[in-house]
Amino acid sequence: EHQHQGRDYIEHQHHGRDYIGHQYQGRDCIEHQHQGWDYIENQHQRRDYIENQHQGREYIEHQHQGQDKIKHQHQGRDYIEHQHQGRDH
Repeated sequence: EHQHQGRDYIEHQHHGRDYIGHQYQGRDCIEHQHQGWDYIENQHQRRDYIENQHQGREYIEHQHQGQDKIKHQHQGRDYIEHQHQGRDH
């Protein structure tokens, strides 16, 4: 974007020579407003990125829950083993 802004600067120099150029400058002004919107969108993207990081944490938490589930399965095996021990008694 900075490179494009540099090009816009060169275009402003060319557009300054004639009236049509001033109309283009008006369009550039609109484009600058769009760049402002892009900035806002970038902030939203940053927020989304932070949310994605939080989702990543939740994903890790889900993995931990998955490990807990495996532990519960092991506890179930232990329960079966206890029954076997009961049979041994």
